[in-house]
Amino acid sequence: MNTLDVAFRKADAYILKAEAFAADPISEMKKIYAYLGEDFFSHDFKNVEDTSIDPDYLYLFKYPHDGSGEIAPRDMNEWKNYFSDDFAQLIMNNVNVKLYCQAFDYGFKKQAHQTTNNELGPEQSPSKV
Repeated sequence: MNTLDVAFRKADAYILKAEAFAADPISEMKKIYAYLGEDFFSHDFKNVEDTSIDPDYLYLFKYPHDGSGEIAPRDMNEWKNYFSDDFAQLIMNNVNVKLYCQAFDYGFKKQAHQTTNNELGPEQSPSKV
């Protein structure tokens, strides 16, 4: 079952939005523990150690990253720094992206005029949506 199946079929799964977790990790972790029926215990969200192995080599180390450090909100429009307007428009018009946004309640709003990538953010989308 993929992520969209979980959302549309209302499967018994806990859906955690990354931006909600980044904004208030303690509250979100308490919800996760409650969902799992486990007792909450404290975590250090200011000093997270990334122990995963990321396959940055698959992208020739073009986008290296490290998940260590503090859990904190990020700029939701940062993606604009990495994609051309044409490519961003292609992504935003993809039916799977639209379904994902619908399934997980990302409020992409319709615009009255044709938008450009510079006007798009997680709360907006092209007028074709």
